[in-house]
Amino acid sequence: MSNKGYPSQEKNDRLLPAQFATVQPTAEKRHGLDVNANMYHQIINDGDLIDAVLTDKEGVYGLNVDTHGALKGHLVRFRTGNSQYREIKIQEIVDVDNFTLAETITDNAPVATDEVDILRPTQPRCNDEGDIVLTSGPLLFTLDGADQAVTEDTGVPGNNRPLPVKLTDVTGDINITAGDLNVQLSHAGATPDSVQIGDGAETLAINASNEATVNDADANTKLTAIQTAVEIIDNAIAGTEMQVDLVDLGGAATEVTLAALEAKLGALGQAASAGSAPVVLSTEQEVILTAIQTAVEVIDNAIAGAQMQVDLVGIADVATETTLAALSAKLGALGQAASAASAPVVLSTEQEVILTAIRSAVELLDNAISGSEMQVDLVDIGGVATESTLGDISTDTGNIDGKLPAALGQTTSGASLAVVPASDYVSAGRTPVEFERHDYSSTTVTTAAYTELIASTSGAANIMEIFDSSGQTLVIAFGAAASESDQFLVFPGGNGKVEVAIPAATRISIKAISANADAGEISINLYN
Repeated sequence: MSNKGYPSQEKNDRLLPAQFATVQPTAEKRHGLDVNANMYHQIINDGDLIDAVLTDKEGVYGLNVDTHGALKGHLVRFRTGNSQYREIKIQEIVDVDNFTLAETITDNAPVATDEVDILRPTQPRCNDEGDIVLTSGPLLFTLDGADQAVTEDTGVPGNNRPLPVKLTDVTGDINITAGDLNVQLSHAGATPDSVQIGDGAETLAINASNEATVNDADANTKLTAIQTAVEIIDNAIAGTEMQVDLVDLGGAATEVTLAALEAKLGALGQAASAGSAPVVLSTEQEVILTAIQTAVEVIDNAIAGAQMQVDLVGIADVATETTLAALSAKLGALGQAASAASAPVVLSTEQEVILTAIRSAVELLDNAISGSEMQVDLVDIGGVATESTLGDISTDTGNIDGKLPAALGQTTSGASLAVVPASDYVSAGRTPVEFERHDYSSTTVTTAAYTELIASTSGAANIMEIFDSSGQTLVIAFGAAASESDQFLVFPGGNGKVEVAIPAATRISIKAISANADAGEISINLYN
């Protein structure tokens, strides 16, 4: 005989009929009572609102839940209200909005607007080995109080919602610097690591030859002047022939060609030799001619190999070339004719002017020659008189580009020009203006406000030397309270010497950037 019973121990409740219990096979030729352990339930409706309660004289026997989707034997779980956490089976389905309960609720009855969950009993699923199969949902994390699924969108990266990873303590987020991680950079492979070098505002530039670029205005000005001067010398040299301009002779700019000089000397010689009476030059004239002859011979003797061709270029004449030997012969003949004469010769005013100009020009050339090497004065290049011989200038290409290195500063090849900073570039020998030390353990420097270091500088300064042991990144600011102007960042450990213009009576303050500085110290020296 099968067991028979009621859905509630109160068998007279709503006159619910008694029902036979069912059995199911448990083994071969064996059956047991059909019992659903109700250990697992599927959520059919989550948090539905009760629209109305169904009551009779005994209490609440059913619920009105809009489109509940429940079946007989499903479970109702009350989420809110007087019956919160109570669970009751569904006895009958009245329609799509109403169902009756297997028990009548006589105390702590629910009311409309209470929330309920409708659950369907289900069996757990196992694999062939008997292991329970679990299906996990998306990984969730709480974002500002609401659940957020971890999402990756490879098509639209802006839709990504990665799982946040943060290090925090009781004071807030923990900032980890490269120094804390002991990071070592690598320069190997197709994509090496890279770190910019700078002062917090500007970064070091690298040119196409992988050389660090440097800039020194004073050196650049002098190098430009040297280049201009050497180009003038270079342009004056063509092959083995030097073009010579005789400028500013006798206090006035004078240029003359050898053709004109030769004509003048020839006319003077003819006048001296063609006279009907013996020609006798004055003592001064003989001294002048002797000096001219001596000087030209020195020039002629200083030239080895091919004779040097000299152009004395005239303003209104065409350049004419002759050898110094020819000039020497003409002057020698003139001297002999003059010394062999027995009667005095009176030169015209024009001839006197010619002789004076010749003497000045040849003396200038003579003074420029020492031994067998011509000395060239490069005067007022970069504001300083500089002397050098033409032998000191490379003659391989005859061009300034072949005489000076192409690079300024240190290079790996060694073909570079050393740069020496101006004497006032470094602080050596500078006068200290004042100094300041701040102990963070006594007064914390926060990220919220500026802390005054120096109320008013005693004088102007242009170098600030900084040491800092707080381990934080900070910022130096100038200006009155509430009107501070940030100048540059202070890195953990300090910046060393920083060039910055600091007028007298400047208020200097500091503020933390990475986190509050509450340990260590900052020490500052000011130099003018």
